[in-house]
Amino acid sequence: SFSCSSSSSSSSSFSSSSSSYSPLPRRHWTAQRIEETSLQRYGGVARWSKNVDLFTMRFIFVPIVKDLHWSMIILANMDSIIPWALAPARPCHADIAPPSRRPCIVHMDPISDAHPRAEIANALRQYLVDEFAAKKARTWDPACGVTSNEILDILRTLPVVAPDIPTQNNTWDCGLYSVKYTEDFFKIWPNISADDAANNRVPGFTNKMFTGDEIIRKRANMLRAIEALIREREDRLQSAGD
Repeated sequence: SFSCSSSSSSSSSFSSSSSSYSPLPRRHWTAQRIEETSLQRYGGVARWSKNVDLFTMRFIFVPIVKDLHWSMIILANMDSIIPWALAPARPCHADIAPPSRRPCIVHMDPISDAHPRAEIANALRQYLVDEFAAKKARTWDPACGVTSNEILDILRTLPVVAPDIPTQNNTWDCGLYSVKYTEDFFKIWPNISADDAANNRVPGFTNKMFTGDEIIRKRANMLRAIEALIREREDRLQSAGD
């Protein structure tokens, strides 16, 4: 399932509470799935964004779990897709500001390249293509010669950015690292430009942005939070039974 949240900035974000890599709309695993069309695969996950316009979102957070390992994907600057498409037609759209943010796919893996980055990116590109085709392409009003097919071409070629980030030195902290990447993304709310995307970087993200000690503290803080939730639930059940 997905949940929406907003930042202190005026931009919005969209986040998945948990998403296994396997259900993504791509060719995978079984003969039945391979024979399905792209839209049939998309139909299995369309409910994820049933009441949300993904193309108005600054960031879409997609946790990835595969082979007992977690990493984090951020579909960045989705609200810049249409301005980006209009950029070549700028002379007849002087009222639209040139896009300063590059639509892209950011992948942060606590174990470098443990997840198949290219395959996951292709799956998410196809998901966005199918989402646009299902929700917007039929009613698309071409603006200054920009067609829905040109928008789809941009989605099919979204660049992948894998920034320099702290990585785990064990085999069990991938979830904590993925949570920390996400927290820092919300704190920094980075403005990823075309130059950043071309040079594989996210402003504010470095391999020294946090330490292993911070991950240890985060584990302890999360444990306390979970224990508090358990106690709260037990108190409610006890009160209901009295």
